[in-house]
Amino acid sequence: MNQRKLSVDAVIAGSGAGGAAIAGSLLEGGLSVAIVEAGPLRRSPVGSHVRNSVPYENDLPAVGRLLDDALSFPGSFPGQTGLAPGDLAEFKVIYGVGGMFSYWTCNCPIPHPRELSPCLPLATWESLLARARERLCVGFDLGQNSVRQERIIERVRRIVGPLEPGREVQPMPTAVRLKGGTPRFSSADDLLGPVENHARLTLLPDLVAREIVHSGNRATGVVAYPRAGGDSTAIAAGIVVVACGATGTPQLLAASGVDAGPALGRGIFDHPSIGSRVMLKPDIVRNLDPDDPLFTVWIPFAPGRPWHNQVVRFPANPGPIELDAGPKETADIFTFSAMGINPENRLEFAMDRPDALGLPTVRGHYRLSRADFEAVGSGLDEHFRIAAEIGDIEANRWVPVFFGPGWSTHLMGGCGMGTHDDGSNVVDPNGRLWGYDNLFVAGNSVHSTTNAGNPTSITIAFALNTADAILGVEPAG
Repeated sequence: MNQRKLSVDAVIAGSGAGGAAIAGSLLEGGLSVAIVEAGPLRRSPVGSHVRNSVPYENDLPAVGRLLDDALSFPGSFPGQTGLAPGDLAEFKVIYGVGGMFSYWTCNCPIPHPRELSPCLPLATWESLLARARERLCVGFDLGQNSVRQERIIERVRRIVGPLEPGREVQPMPTAVRLKGGTPRFSSADDLLGPVENHARLTLLPDLVAREIVHSGNRATGVVAYPRAGGDSTAIAAGIVVVACGATGTPQLLAASGVDAGPALGRGIFDHPSIGSRVMLKPDIVRNLDPDDPLFTVWIPFAPGRPWHNQVVRFPANPGPIELDAGPKETADIFTFSAMGINPENRLEFAMDRPDALGLPTVRGHYRLSRADFEAVGSGLDEHFRIAAEIGDIEANRWVPVFFGPGWSTHLMGGCGMGTHDDGSNVVDPNGRLWGYDNLFVAGNSVHSTTNAGNPTSITIAFALNTADAILGVEPAG
């Protein structure tokens, strides 16, 4: 066997939001970094958003097709069977540089303090989230001057009523900026930082990290194998970061024999979701400019209303009925409900049964509680009233769809964060595995506080905090 050998300051398994955020910060701090990614490099710049090749509203069906082509079950590639039969039958991931982050909606709802882990002070959270939004160029460019957006907000405010100050019905903050009138959607390339820093970056696509090499309380590197077969690559590093997603991260830790404690793989959760498409009422689409900007409307989570509704134009139809309408005449409504965190909702790993990537096959256990169903029902009530206010639900036989576990692609947990090494969590508030000096986790798996909106900005804020800890930067607040 001809094993390739590399040596860097830090090796990161995974190139999605968490991995890219840490990589960019470490590169900025002068470290050499290797990123191991199980999927291919699909586009340039490295990790850029797929929407940037088809940026306009009329191109949304093309984006939907690209998304469908890239999605696969964990432990497989498109067209293959992956996740073992279990309760996460609809959960899919994307292998490739940037991961799901290169296909995300770019919606960045501002989290309520109740949606943030108490492991960090609120002032620290506010600083980290501000940095995450700055790196992602979050603002309101996408729906700026959208007549449909203004009309939808007016109608939705009327039927939802007054909400918590600052969290009224409003435009959704999005990670999009206009360049010469053309929207540019943010992704991993924005987090990896200036191209001049990439001289210290070694990108290793199409390599599957199968082992974290460790001895005592230190990790010494990662061993990766080509997904198509062949000789391994050993990457020695003083810092090891695992950022392989909510299933892939605990899976790699388990495969490596890392002592992550009894909480590994436990406490997984996502957002029970309902989606529908409506044909907008004539007064909303009347006298529109042909270039009326894309809209995205947000009805935020708040205590007492543990759900988040949004009105958008989505690349794929969330309902079963195709409407005979032009691309600017419909709207998609999504309800994402906060979900209680139960350690019995978990991943288990068949150590003697490798998947297509050569890692232990994963099986998911996931059940909603009565409280979860009640929250979904309350969110659906608002969803229905929004649909009836903005859409023609009678003439077009409106049908909402309840999506199965994992459909939101926002699966979280499995390596939850805590303040004490008491067996109920996996990492400390800096994302470091308890009992290890230099082994860190990033990405959605570290979440341990329920939330009801796209968690990407929280995930990136977590990752920036971890990067600060690695670099020895004192936290704000």
